[in-house]
Amino acid sequence: HLYSSLGCEDMYIAQIFSIILLSFGAAALYLGISAMRRRYREFVGNIVLSILCFSSSLWCYGFGILFLTDNTKVAYWGRTIGMIGVMAFLILAQVLVGILGNIPKKLYLGFCIFASLGVIIYFFEVAPQYTTYYMGDWGMTYTFMPGIVSNIYSAYSVIYGINMFISVQYIIRHAENKRSKVNGQKLLITLIIVFLGMMLDTVFPVFGFAAIPGSSISQFIGLLVIYYAIVDYNKTRLTALNMSQYVYSFVSEPMLVFNNEGHLKLMNRAAEDIFPSTYNMLGKNDIHIDDIFMLPDNHFDFTGNHRSDNCTSVADNISVQIQTNRIYDKYGDCIGYILTIKDMTRINEMMQSLVEAKQLAEANNLAKSTFLAKMSHEIRTPLNAIIGFSELLLNGDISAKDRELVDDIRSSSHNLLAIINDILDISKIESGKMELREADYQISDVIKDACMITNTIAQQKGLEFIANMDENIPAKLFGDPVRIRGIFVNILNNAVKYTKTGSVRFEGFLEKIEGDIAQLEFTVTDTGIGIKTEDKEKLFESFSQFDKEENRGIEGTGLGLAIVKGFMDLMGGTVEVASTYGKGSKFILRFSQRIVDKTPMGNIQMSSAKTNSKSSISENKFTGIKVLAVDDNNINLKVISRCLEKYEMDVTTAKSGAEAIELCQNNDYRIVLMDQMMPEMDGIEAMKEIRKISPHYAKNGNAIIIALTANAISGVREELIGVGFDDYLSKPIEFARMEEIFRKMLIGKD
Repeated sequence: HLYSSLGCEDMYIAQIFSIILLSFGAAALYLGISAMRRRYREFVGNIVLSILCFSSSLWCYGFGILFLTDNTKVAYWGRTIGMIGVMAFLILAQVLVGILGNIPKKLYLGFCIFASLGVIIYFFEVAPQYTTYYMGDWGMTYTFMPGIVSNIYSAYSVIYGINMFISVQYIIRHAENKRSKVNGQKLLITLIIVFLGMMLDTVFPVFGFAAIPGSSISQFIGLLVIYYAIVDYNKTRLTALNMSQYVYSFVSEPMLVFNNEGHLKLMNRAAEDIFPSTYNMLGKNDIHIDDIFMLPDNHFDFTGNHRSDNCTSVADNISVQIQTNRIYDKYGDCIGYILTIKDMTRINEMMQSLVEAKQLAEANNLAKSTFLAKMSHEIRTPLNAIIGFSELLLNGDISAKDRELVDDIRSSSHNLLAIINDILDISKIESGKMELREADYQISDVIKDACMITNTIAQQKGLEFIANMDENIPAKLFGDPVRIRGIFVNILNNAVKYTKTGSVRFEGFLEKIEGDIAQLEFTVTDTGIGIKTEDKEKLFESFSQFDKEENRGIEGTGLGLAIVKGFMDLMGGTVEVASTYGKGSKFILRFSQRIVDKTPMGNIQMSSAKTNSKSSISENKFTGIKVLAVDDNNINLKVISRCLEKYEMDVTTAKSGAEAIELCQNNDYRIVLMDQMMPEMDGIEAMKEIRKISPHYAKNGNAIIIALTANAISGVREELIGVGFDDYLSKPIEFARMEEIFRKMLIGKD
């Protein structure tokens, strides 16, 4: 008798209600299954959503059956099933709203507990004695029997609605972003629609009116809003799916996607910016990769998963680097290619700028080296004359008063020479051309030299100089004694220079021996002015002097400590400083040397006697040795010839390379002292021509050809010996070094 008692129009209304509800139930079931897909399971909100969809499906199916049948028992069981969906829906909806809105934990927990009370109310509310089922004007319907159960259920529904309203309002007011606020506004509208629907089948039946499936229909609308709110939330979470979409769309690196035939399918925003011409054609024409880049025809024919190429874009004329990667489907088949693009235009411009800057730096460095070499030559030439003539005067018979004056001239000249050497040293350190010249040496000799120089200066200032060395330091080491002596002298001179009263203490320690390596530590402690904390970082910079007002009367180039740091770095050592401003400083030097002789060096006897004003020209004689001195400077020739005459040598002079060659053609000189830098024909060219004259002058022959040069730049000695000279003497001439060469060469030849 289905709908037999209803008019035709009423029957259609009942069928429409049933069809709508059953359709909604099927749709909710589909949405629930979709929410359970594997890629969404890691988010608990998706699991709750799927159960919510199944609850909505039960709600729709249960009440769909109720409004479809004309049997009150079937209607009862339909509503009983539907109410399971209703209660589950209400509880899960409250849970999901809390997840979306980040509602305070205690408030959220209270709402969820209240919503869960519907489970208890359910058993009373669906009991047959509390609900009347009958055929109404629009088909099967029901009303609630007056009483406490109906009142409790109505109160539960109203309070639940208030809780949901508070939750949604919280979402809107405390939204962290626009998306959350929009979702809250949608939920508010949905909440209003749902509770308007509840008036028709939850509130009206309490007052005896026939139930119309309002909330059963409106709850599905609410389900859709919640479902798509969760979908939108999923898009903002870090998942493999949505991140791949975001990376492609928003990554700053241009990306292009091509199919297997090489046709462009997609461009991200960065690619649109870098290839505007291509972007304008996209969608209007079928664009092939050859229309965009100048690449080989078989660009996509490669082994492996990716390849890299440099090329130029056709339309936009941009130099780019392309990384081509294959795209595979789930079966492992290649379905296309994704190209990541790097704009090389700016990189190429930067590289070109770097090349030009490097070339400029090299040119500047060469110009600086050339300038220093020339300045060294120009300054050392007159210094050679000053020091040389001072030595000659001191070697002669002069009064004590004059001897003191001449000694001051020589001392001042050596100070000037030391400044020049410091400038050359720091230049070589900064250019990386400084090299260690390692050999066996006596560590005690190096320490003595440094102490004697320092003691003399300290005595002149009225300072106490204390030297205390560990007697267990190995006597003979392998290293660069010249650099180590320079380190000691610079550190000690710096201490004396900045100490007005008190003392300077120089101490050495053997820290440990590992195999044949000695770990050494030397400290220099003074009672000087100290160093401010803010100045310590710049202490080892070139030409640096601090507290200029306090140190106004102190002379110096500010290179000493920079040279010490450079030498220590070259040796693989360290230099540290501890200082209290106004009380003094302590410099700590640590470096390693290879042991040649483990015998302890013992106690070093420091001489405090002041050096006398004697000439460095010794009493040694090389009587009758024929020497040719070649120099374009008359004063230098006079210095050389006068000095050599002190050794009773037979000296001939020449003012040019051509004159020297002519003299050598007619004489057999044992020693030729050849100036390196001369006009017209330089010393190297003259030496090579002299070597050709006879076996006497040939390399390894009887004659010795020694280069004289004012160029003290690193590597000059090796260069001069490499081109054919037997040895090398720098200007100003060190007579002790010259005698050493003479003895070695002459005694060896004889």
